[in-house]
Amino acid sequence: MRAQIISLVLIHAALSLSLSAQATAAPPVTSPLTQGAALPVISEVSSSVSVDAVLLPYSVAKRAFGKETAQKYAAVSMTISNRDPKQSLIIQSALLDYSHWLFSGTFSKLGTSGTVNIASWQQQNMEYEVASAEVRIVRNQLQDAQLWSLRNWVIRSAVAAGTVSAGLSFASSSAYFANSVSAYSADFVPALSVLWPDNTQAQSDLISDIGFRTNHVVPAQSSDIVIAFFPIDRFLTPSLKKLYFKAPAAFFNPSEMLLDKKYRSDFLGLLKSAGVVTGTTDADNAAAVSKAVLDYEQAAAIANPDPVAAETKPVNPCAVAVPQLPLQPEDCMKVNLLNRISLNNIHVVVGGVMSVDTNAVPATITGVSIDNDTTAATWTANANTKVSATLTGTFLSGGSVSLTGVAPTTGIALPGTPFGPTANGANVTDASLPFTFTITATDPIAEGSKLTFIVTKKAKDGSTTTSVPFVYTVPHPTQ
Repeated sequence: MRAQIISLVLIHAALSLSLSAQATAAPPVTSPLTQGAALPVISEVSSSVSVDAVLLPYSVAKRAFGKETAQKYAAVSMTISNRDPKQSLIIQSALLDYSHWLFSGTFSKLGTSGTVNIASWQQQNMEYEVASAEVRIVRNQLQDAQLWSLRNWVIRSAVAAGTVSAGLSFASSSAYFANSVSAYSADFVPALSVLWPDNTQAQSDLISDIGFRTNHVVPAQSSDIVIAFFPIDRFLTPSLKKLYFKAPAAFFNPSEMLLDKKYRSDFLGLLKSAGVVTGTTDADNAAAVSKAVLDYEQAAAIANPDPVAAETKPVNPCAVAVPQLPLQPEDCMKVNLLNRISLNNIHVVVGGVMSVDTNAVPATITGVSIDNDTTAATWTANANTKVSATLTGTFLSGGSVSLTGVAPTTGIALPGTPFGPTANGANVTDASLPFTFTITATDPIAEGSKLTFIVTKKAKDGSTTTSVPFVYTVPHPTQ
């Protein structure tokens, strides 16, 4: 049985607390904003900002972001809309609030928030919050795992075998050995690479494009997609994590497991071990849980005869002193359990500030990518050839690139106008700034030369901001 001892202990403790607090416990806080298809959302930024969130199933996250990412993180897709006509939204945080979830580890009235002594310039986190991992952490983890994937092990082994065989050609007396090794390295290994492609780079690029990063900007009257990555091991034990990978719907609507033959026995076994059901067969226990749900719905309909009033503030039939028949206290226990273990009790919280002019915020450069930078011809003077490059970072939109380091006025030409889009301005985003340059120096730019990139922006009030310089080193040519 997949149910583990830790889960049983948590259920026993939570059920005891829930039963004693049913009559007085306040209902969970509901979001005033638009709720997503899978996760409710609370926004702390503005009444003109809304967030729709959906938890991506493991199979979807695996295809989009790679197996390593899908196994380590719960990927939540957030559509963040900013309807303000003037102000831009600067997203500073994204987190999960699971204080109302059964397995949160924080029980009502027993939280530890506020017990830590802090100074006026400090602030503490909440024990029931899990912050999203930043995009650079997720991307680097994927790229590191890529090196040791089965596909890359096989390809590298094939290349190594061809290299070693070529070096041993002298030891063979066969006239066909050298030709066979050459055909293997020149034809078989490239064909194997094509037959078994590596999609990691595309997955890494997608994470970079839409993964959560601090200070992400959503312009006025615009919306954007942001993927938040929450470490699964932070809130699911190994056995529950396997169930989440196979059947995530079971975590949102646990009662569905009563209709699923594959998981029904495990689910009912968990309830029986926790003392929630006491029947001798799965059929008896399934009927008891189903009856509890139907009794609750019938009692709720009686307690809320006016649909309009019920939509405003519905009455919980389990929260009254004497439950409406046929509802029984043991029915409330079963229904409360199904409700509390659902992931619908976990909220996505987005925090940030509204800014009228993001050009007043200095850009941050986190990387520089130059096309064909390991090709010697790229760094040779050729007035008719433009070299394409891209800066990555935050708050890059509206900026222009300047360069120092190697004869900036005569060695490299940067087209574009000050404080405006560069030559590839149509593709400029907050996180990506493409540009082109031309080598104009008489001699090629030498390997190891340091090029310092700076992004300058001009605010609406006429003031200018510059980024922290980013140093790029010209690599050793391989071609």
